[in-house]
Parts: sequence; structure tokens; C-alpha cells
Amino acid sequence: MKSIVLYFFAFILLISTSSGQEQITTQVPPFTDTNRILAHINNAAALERLNPDSCISLLMPLLQLSRQQGFNHGIGAALTHMGLANMAKGAADSAIFNYTMAMPYVAQCSYDPELTALLYTGIGFPWLRKNNFALASSYFYKALQVITDNSLQETATAGHLYLDLGVLWWLLRRYDLTKSYFLRSEQLAVKQHDTAALIAVYGNLGTLYYNMHDVNKSNAYMQYALLLAEKKQVIRAQQQILANLGTTLRQEGNAAAAIPYFEKAISLADDAHAYQHNLQSYYNLSFAYYETGNYQKAKEYVLSTVRKSEELDMDKEHIGEAMQVMAGIYEKEKNYKEANKWLNKYLDYIQNILEKEADSSINKLEDNYRISEKDKQIAQKQLLLSKRELEIKNKNTWIGGISGGLLLLGMLLFIAIRAGRHKQYLHDMQIRNMEQEKELGYLKAMMDGEEKERARLARELHDGIGGMLVSAKMGLGAIRETNTDANNAVSLDDVIRLLNDTAAEVRQTAHNLMPDILMKYSLKDALLLYCADINTGGQLEIDLQLHGRLEDMSKSVELIFYRIAQELVQNIIKHAQATHAVIQVIQDQGRLNLIVEDNGVGFDQAEVDKGFGLQNLQFRVQALQGYISVTSAKGKGTSVYIEFDLEKLKNV
Repeated sequence: MKSIVLYFFAFILLISTSSGQEQITTQVPPFTDTNRILAHINNAAALERLNPDSCISLLMPLLQLSRQQGFNHGIGAALTHMGLANMAKGAADSAIFNYTMAMPYVAQCSYDPELTALLYTGIGFPWLRKNNFALASSYFYKALQVITDNSLQETATAGHLYLDLGVLWWLLRRYDLTKSYFLRSEQLAVKQHDTAALIAVYGNLGTLYYNMHDVNKSNAYMQYALLLAEKKQVIRAQQQILANLGTTLRQEGNAAAAIPYFEKAISLADDAHAYQHNLQSYYNLSFAYYETGNYQKAKEYVLSTVRKSEELDMDKEHIGEAMQVMAGIYEKEKNYKEANKWLNKYLDYIQNILEKEADSSINKLEDNYRISEKDKQIAQKQLLLSKRELEIKNKNTWIGGISGGLLLLGMLLFIAIRAGRHKQYLHDMQIRNMEQEKELGYLKAMMDGEEKERARLARELHDGIGGMLVSAKMGLGAIRETNTDANNAVSLDDVIRLLNDTAAEVRQTAHNLMPDILMKYSLKDALLLYCADINTGGQLEIDLQLHGRLEDMSKSVELIFYRIAQELVQNIIKHAQATHAVIQVIQDQGRLNLIVEDNGVGFDQAEVDKGFGLQNLQFRVQALQGYISVTSAKGKGTSVYIEFDLEKLKNV
């Protein structure tokens, strides 16, 4: 009876570590659509029980993308599901690390209480595996509180939690609570058609009912679990269920019926599903064949049990019992020499264990002796100390005075040194701030100069060249009116059209050089009008997305931002050969982000530093203490991510 309980506690995890044939593929989305990122995370999470390695491989790039976009919800969800997948592999420490990393991000997602409940449920189970029941139960009941407060009792997360709570109370030998939680988990799994959860629930219910001496229900639930595990091809779950079914039959006195279950469990082992999950089957088969009189088979499995137990350094308690079986077999065959040989092996094995226990006892006695000797020495020293106590007491007064003076002097010296270091630190900080302010002042002066030069060029283009083009157009129009020759009229029309196009191009260039709209309207309106103007041209379609209070920025910051966005769009038009682009402007929590992406031809990342346009852009961003990231590949478009701290831009 004991072996079933011990082997079935790990059942929930064992079913998760086997890979079935079902596979789900996903790709990192090409744009920064957070809803699509979450959809891909949920898609990968479907594999966390059936194929945890694939699940983690799919979640890693989604975690990286969420971090690049500052998408806290995506970061928290990806890390939580990575923890669940690592726990399914039996990697408890890795799972705890994932959950701990996820906590600050999930805490910012109060709008998704199910993710919070899933995180608490997940982090409780590895602590349960480490027998830290207090910590495990605290996390489980936090999850239960979140589920109750937010009416999430019908979700898959609730079913997961009920199963874990059942295991907790099982370990604490409260079978009534265990049964209650297992049945609640079963109801949800059936309602949600969650096959992986049903395998775990049915397997654990089968073992629970056996411990409650209800053999019929135990067999029924184990058969349900086995049927589902075979259907989903969850190999390790099949191995464990078959071994427990065989053990149940053998302990009920039906060794012959138990043998096929053990043999089938062993036959399922391969490179991906290691033999250590079959030690229970090897051990029980040796007994089953012995009990049915098939001594040759019994010998084979005794040898396999001993060899594999020693190789894997697992289940050593079975070795001595297996040796006794072997001695009994040879005695039945009247081969007393071999029986004596195995009996001696058994005695040597027991003697070795007893010697280790004896060594341990002797070591404890030696430790106790050393402690007694130390106590004796301490008593002698205390006697000497008591004799000197009077002498020391007489000296305490002047020693205390000297010590107090030295302590005061030391404190004053420490305060002086610390004050000096703090003063030096403030001085260094002041120098760094002055250098940064100087750099910002230089950048502002340079940009002011650029803007003045842009304004001068814009006026000359608009008032000078623009006016001249209008005059030329009017003159040609007058000539056409007086010239009745049809051939000449056609030529003049072509020239007038060319002048019209040239004048329009000059006006557009003048407008780009000096965006007066920023002096009259907000950055939001300026960007909307600029993108609308580009969309009207038909060469590039721009999807502009604005988030946050963009009105709180100064005009100088708006102008810098407008210029950077304008330069990125012009680069797309000139070089990318793109048909669609997305511009996202996000102001949140003191940060200003600009994300520009296109579906153009892209370029080799190794050649990024060679482009003057990108060098100029990187210089502008870094001089303002911002962050810029450029991601591109040939044939896969380009993504540019820029981030500014608004607090650092206040003096711009």
C-alpha cells in the first residue's frame, strides 16, 4: 500500500513531462500589437503540460519582444507560463526563478486577476514539492482569494488550483479535503474539455480511493486516466498508471493479472522517457514472477532491479528485498550454493547498511564526547574568569573612560571622512550635471541653428524661387493665349504642367523645412496632418497611433520629436520601398516612446553604422540621453524604437 502513495504524489508533474504528438507553432508578430503578443503567449501556453520544452522555446522570443516594447502584461504572462513549463519538467528551482521574476510585472496588471491567480498557484507547487507546506499553502490561498474576489471559480486556473490544494491536503493526511478538491477540479476539467488536467485528476483520484480501501473506484479512475494518457500519447503518465494498476493487483493477491501491466510500462521506456520511471515495475515484476512460479523471469527482473537501482542511485530500499527473492528462488530450485551466495550478498548489504548506521552512531558519540570535554574546559575557564573578575572590575572605570574617548574620537573621524566623501561625491555629480547641461546646451544651440537655417531656406524657396515659378507660369499662360498654333499650345501646356509640379514640390520642401503648424497647433495635430499628407500622395500608407497626454510637452521637445519622426518617414520613402508603415507615439509614466516600423526591403544590421541618416538620428537621440534600437533584416522590414526620459528633456 505504501509504495502506491509514494509513487503517485509526483503524478501531476510526471504527466506533464511527456511529449505527445500535438504541436502548436507560432511566430513573433512583425508589429508591436500587444493583443497579438498576448494571443501568441496563450498559444504557446497550450503546450506547457504536453511539451514544456517547446513551450519555453516559443515563449522566449515573445518575452524578449514584450521587454523591448515595455509591455508589462506580456512580460508577466510569458514568465508565469515559463515557470509552469519548467515545473512540468520537474525543474522546481528554475520555476521559482521564473515566478519571482514575473511578480513585479504581474502586480502591475490588476486588470487581469486570472494571471495573478495563476502566478500564485504556480509558485505554490514547487514549494509543496520541497515540503515547505506553510509557504505553499500561503500562495495557494492567496490564489483562492483572488479567484473568489473576482468570480473566477469556473476558469482553468481554478481547476489547476483545486488539484494542487488536493495534493497539499493529501500530504497532510486530510483525505476528506483532498477528495473534495479533486472532485471540484474534475468537474471543471470535464466542463472545459481539458484532457491533460483530467489525466492528473483521474490518476490521483484512483490512488486516493485505493488508500481509502475502495478498490472498484480506484481501478475505474486509473483506467480512465490510462485511456486518456494513451489517447494523448503522454508516455510517462502511462508508465506511472500502469505500474500503479499492477501494484494494486499484486497487493490484492492477483500477481498473474499484474504482470502485463508492469511489462507494458517497461516497454514504453525510450531515450525521451528514462528508465528511472520503471524501477517500480522492475521490482514488482520480480515478485510477481516469483509468486507465480516463473523463477527464470523472476531472476531476470531481480538482476535488472539491482543493476538499474545502482546505476541510477535510486530506490536503494528495493535492493535488499530483491536479493532475498533471488535467494528464495535458488532455494526452491534446490541450488543451495547460489541461494547461499545471494543470501551472503543480502547479509553483506545489510551489514554495510548497519556499519554506516554504526559509523553514524559512533560519530554522534564522539561528537557528544567532544562536547562534554568542551563543557569541562568551559567550566575551568569560567573558574579562572571568576578569579580575575575582581581585578577586571577595578580597571573597568578608567578603561571605560579611555574607550569612551577613543569611541568619540573615532566617531568624529568617521563623520569627518564621510562628510568629505559626500562632499566629493556631490562635487563629482555637479561636474557631471554641468557637462550634461553643456552638452544639451550645445545640442540645443546646434538645433536652433539648424532650425534658423531651415527657416531661411524655406523663406527663400517660398518667397524667392516660388514667386519666380509663379511669375514664369503666368508669363507662359499669357503667351499661350496669344498663340493660336495648336502644336505650340500643346508644348506650352506641358511646360506649364512641369512648372506646376515644380512649384508644388518647392512648397512641400519649404513646409518640411519650416513646419509652421507646430507654432499654431499641437504635436498630435502636426503628426496627424503630416501623415495624412503622406497618405494622400499614395506612395506610402501610414498608420499613426497616439497614446498618452502629448499636450504636456514643451514646443522645443515637440519640434525635436517631429523632426525625428519626419526623418524616419523620409528614410522609409527614400530607401525602404515599403507600402505600409506604423508609427506609435506613447507617453506614459514620465517616458516618451516613438516606434516606427515598415514592411519594406530592410537591410543588413552590420551596415547600420555606415548610413549617414541613421548616424545623425543616433547622435540626436543619444545627445538627449535617450535610447534607440534599430532592428532590421533583408526582406523583413525595419523597426526603430526610441525612448526619452521627459524629466531629462525639461531643460531642452
